[in-house]
Amino acid sequence: MPSRSKAAFEQVTMRHQEYCPNFEHPSLNNHGMMWFRDNKVEIGDKYCSIITIYQPLYDARDAKVIELYLDHDDPTLLHHIHPTVPVLMQKDYLQMHEQDTSLENPKVYSETKRNHKFHKCKMAKNDNLKLQLSDYRLPFPLTTESFDEIKNYGLKIKKHLRCVEVESGTKLNIVQKCYFVFWKVMIAGETIYDPPEEIFDDVIADAEKRMMKASAKMKISK
Repeated sequence: MPSRSKAAFEQVTMRHQEYCPNFEHPSLNNHGMMWFRDNKVEIGDKYCSIITIYQPLYDARDAKVIELYLDHDDPTLLHHIHPTVPVLMQKDYLQMHEQDTSLENPKVYSETKRNHKFHKCKMAKNDNLKLQLSDYRLPFPLTTESFDEIKNYGLKIKKHLRCVEVESGTKLNIVQKCYFVFWKVMIAGETIYDPPEEIFDDVIADAEKRMMKASAKMKISK
C-alpha cells in the first residue's frame, strides 16, 4: 500500500467499523452510499462484471480526504477513509452560529458556539477525531485493473467528483449544487473474452485453393 495511505491508516484508529455491502437493496447501505453490481458489461472484445459505488457529500471539500483502497492481501476487502463530520462543521462553525442569536438569553446560543470552538480545536490537533475508517467485506474478489475510461492505479480506486443542480421545491425556487463521488472497479475472475469472428470468405478461399491443388495432383498422376 502507498506510504500516504499507510499514514492515513495509522491515523484512523478511533472509529473503525466493518460492513457487508447490500447489492440487492442498494439504498440500505451505510453513509448514504449506494452499491451497484453490473454483470456482463461489454468492453471492447470482452464482457466484465463491475461494481459502482456512489457516495453523496455534505460538503464538496470532503472529497479531498475521501479515499477507497483495495486491501493489500485480501482482494475481497475494501478500505474507505472518510471524514467523521463535514468540513463545514470544522472550518465554518462561526458562520453557522452567527445565524441564530437570542437577545433575551444570549447564552442559549453563545455557550454552544464556545463548545463548538473547543471541539473544533481538538479536531485540528488530532486527525483521529476528523477521520474514520470503514471496511467493506465483499462476497467476491476485486481487481484494480483499468478498463475503458476508468484508470485505477495500484491499490487505490480512482474517485470521480461530480455535481448536479437541484431545486429546493420551496416558494423561493432555490437552486443548490449537490456533490457526490463515485468509484468503479472490476470483479476479478469473471471476465469473458469474445473470440474474434471467423472471416468466412477466407475459409472459402482456402477450401478452393486446396481443391485446386488436389485436382492438379490428380491430373499429373493420370
